[in-house]
Amino acid sequence: MEASRRVAEPVAATTRAPRTGEGLTVGPMAPVLVAAASLLFTAVYVVMGAGYVLDDWYTLANGRLDGATSAVAADQWRARPGTGVVSTLVFGPLGGHPGWTAMIQGLVSAATAALLVVTARRFVSPGRAAAIGLFWAVLPTHTSLVMWPSAANIGLSTLLGVAAVRWLADERRSRHALALIALAIGILCYEALAPFAAAVTLAVPWVRRRRPDVSLTFAGAVVIGGATGWILLHWNSSKDLKHTPDLGLALTGHFGEGAVGVGTMGVVVAGLAAVGMFALVWSAVRRDEGASLDRDAWLLLAGLAVIVVGLVPFARYFYAPFGPGDRFHFVSGIGGAMCWTALLARTVALRRDLGYVVGAGLLILGAAAHVRQASVWHRGGADAEEILDAIVARWPEPPDERIVLGPAPIIEAGVAPFVSRSNLEYALRYRYGTTDVRAGVAHHEDDFATVPEALRVEIGPLSSLNPDD
Repeated sequence: MEASRRVAEPVAATTRAPRTGEGLTVGPMAPVLVAAASLLFTAVYVVMGAGYVLDDWYTLANGRLDGATSAVAADQWRARPGTGVVSTLVFGPLGGHPGWTAMIQGLVSAATAALLVVTARRFVSPGRAAAIGLFWAVLPTHTSLVMWPSAANIGLSTLLGVAAVRWLADERRSRHALALIALAIGILCYEALAPFAAAVTLAVPWVRRRRPDVSLTFAGAVVIGGATGWILLHWNSSKDLKHTPDLGLALTGHFGEGAVGVGTMGVVVAGLAAVGMFALVWSAVRRDEGASLDRDAWLLLAGLAVIVVGLVPFARYFYAPFGPGDRFHFVSGIGGAMCWTALLARTVALRRDLGYVVGAGLLILGAAAHVRQASVWHRGGADAEEILDAIVARWPEPPDERIVLGPAPIIEAGVAPFVSRSNLEYALRYRYGTTDVRAGVAHHEDDFATVPEALRVEIGPLSSLNPDD
């Protein structure tokens, strides 16, 4: 019985604020401050100049030529009706104004950060809850949710997932019903939420009340299974699920280059984080006080579990933790923030001054990397406009023959204006206002050399991106 109490202790509800004496101190304004931190990066991006890249042009062109409700294709509407609604709102009335689109996404992200703090307070101390929200808001592990309009549906799915956890932690059945509705809508926005939805429906009642909730589990199976089944029955068969991704990149994506920027610093931070996580769990397991783990070890393990659950949907899909690819971190990024908080809390407990220096240093590195990534998104969007301006200036009317951009796409930190025929062709449809456009993007210099010189568009002089190695 005593051991059971010790196990339950790390996840006991604590909603009082402010609270001190645990190494991390926080006031009642934490959700507001965390939301403000999130919005700050959105503001930086908008001031730099928000833009459209890659898949955005497909949706923009459809919305302009066929009406707002046609921003996504009919098969996408059937498979992801939530995405259809979001895209109609984002690319329909506001299409052509990426700054407004970015602000909408920024507000959703800020609401998610604030709600994450409120939700985490149901399981950990207020100080740890605030740290989770702050790390999630500042570290640039999921910039696409704010800076890529095509990921607007994923940002909403994230908000709904966090809200569902908050309601599942409540004792009232009415809140449980709201949670299941939120999870169903979230799945219909982005099906990759399904494993997380199933996991939290099972785990949250057990963590909060130390026993399973059979009726809630059954209701969750029906609702979540129904939403997931709808997706599977209407799945777009063109999706390629035959990749074998390098999920080892998840370490650097959450704890290294994806959190503090590329280069030596990212490798060093990832290595230190890995050592710290191993040391935290190892020291907790070897304690002489009994079989229970302390609260920070439990928080770390829970964070790692969230990372795994978040990445499960992409086990057979192309995984790249930068640029548009960091949308895969919409769930796992929360787990990363939980792990960072556990490491910081343990460091503060061992030596308070060192812990605060480490925490401040991590946030400074993360904020700087966040701003750099915002610059990459800005320059990617600016490059797209520069390329389109050059093409329209050269061909005031849609050319009769197929023009080709090359000699290869320029990609920096995962961001590029165009990487495929579809990207460029739909961007030109948007610009010219007609579907009578043919264009392509070369991926190799040899392919580009086969295109008649009069139909080539050199990307080099038009791009401000620094290509990755």
